[in-house]
Amino acid sequence: MTGWRDEKGQTTTEYLMIAGLITAIFLSIYPKLEPQLAKQLQRIAECVLNDDCP
Repeated sequence: MTGWRDEKGQTTTEYLMIAGLITAIFLSIYPKLEPQLAKQLQRIAECVLNDDCP
């Protein structure tokens, strides 16, 4: 099926579909990562604020 798209690459619909899938995957694993993510973000914030990076 050629001729319906002049340029190679993804269409807007394909980008939105991929973004939706990534969002769904993230939301399904987020509750399991929440404590670890919070600790990591706290370490990063302390590093930046205190200029005490390892």
